Amino acid sequence: MAPARTMARARLAPAGIPAVALWLLCTLGLQGTQAGPPPAPPGLPAGADCLNSFTAGVPGFVLDTNASVSNGATFLESPTVRRGWDCVRACCTTQNCNLALVELQPDRGEDAIAACFLINCLYEQNFVCKFAPREGFINYLTREVYRSYRQLRTQGFGGSGIPKAWAGIDLKVQPQEPLVLKDVENTDWRLLRGDTDVRVERKDPNQVELWGLKEGTYLFQLTVTSSDHPEDTANVTVTVLSTKQTEDYCLASNKVGRCRGSFPRWYYDPTEQICKSFVYGGCLGNKNNYLREEECILACR
Repeated sequence: MAPARTMARARLAPAGIPAVALWLLCTLGLQGTQAGPPPAPPGLPAGADCLNSFTAGVPGFVLDTNASVSNGATFLESPTVRRGWDCVRACCTTQNCNLALVELQPDRGEDAIAACFLINCLYEQNFVCKFAPREGFINYLTREVYRSYRQLRTQGFGGSGIPKAWAGIDLKVQPQEPLVLKDVENTDWRLLRGDTDVRVERKDPNQVELWGLKEGTYLFQLTVTSSDHPEDTANVTVTVLSTKQTEDYCLASNKVGRCRGSFPRWYYDPTEQICKSFVYGGCLGNKNNYLREEECILACR
């Protein structure tokens, strides 16, 4: 069966919640931000390879936009396209897009759509999108992100045995000796990728110290040591920011963005050298934008 027909037939179940598209149009205020799919940025798959990486999303559900953006999901853009599969193609050519949300328009023919919204459902490598029942919408996720969603439904946020604060997190940090990470009880840390000079030391049952971190990215595997969850593992990424990256993550002015949402976030103020709270509009912000004060402090202190 043709992909477009498959999309058109995957209708969602009815429910009495406000239309997601209306929320996006009125709150985010970005309908038609782009006239058609753009060329794929370098390094992004295009054509059949990219389309094959998508799968039908949660049956009978649509994105809960307020909850998702509050958790860290990012609204990327709303391209003007006519067919559902073109919305997926647009997601293929948009950096960090892993969810194509389509509002169907069945009275205009099979696979005709009223709107297309592109979303990034990952925050610090965690799947943060939430879904709610809604008729007339369909969503397509990349297969990798869909697997994260299925795992989330099975285990809940944070996995079953891995401490919630560390499951799949992507830390941004400044060069320092040592990097002290707390609330890591009952876990062993093993370096999978990065400079092998780094040392993991544990002087307290509840914290680890990482020594020898240099600019670059490190991937650690956490393994639960308790008998209740003997096989639980999760990966943690630690990125030691370069001078250029620090400019983006710490020195850029806070940016509310063009959208009209209201989401509490944190940014680093280089003048006062502290992290401050601000209200994020929901889209088109910058990298000096953190869900939690602790993340901001760790990245920019």
